[in-house]
Amino acid sequence: MKLPEDIEKCMLGYLQKKIVFICDNKQYREGKLLLFSVKDFYLHFTISCERKERKIFEIPFPFAFRSKKNHLELDFHLSNLSKGMHNISSSLKTLPIPRRKKYYNINVVLSALA
Repeated sequence: MKLPEDIEKCMLGYLQKKIVFICDNKQYREGKLLLFSVKDFYLHFTISCERKERKIFEIPFPFAFRSKKNHLELDFHLSNLSKGMHNISSSLKTLPIPRRKKYYNINVVLSALA
């Protein structure tokens, strides 16, 4: 399990840069990353949009994340939650799929723009 301090170290390189969040190959949010924080089980982002307005949004803490050269992948797949333990994996598969499945079994990519 990655710690919040690990993701904070990865996020430092994206501060004050224009970024885009991509979810299921669709652009989710875009703007200049002003602030980033981890509170409880959520990642809080403050971004400045084109009209100079600030928007704050949050996403749940990912089960896993990978840092690449110019992007950060936040992984919400249930297989990363169970970490290969078959009894937990089978229990997770029996749970009902939530109606609001915004972060259910997907990757969210935070990418820095030029």
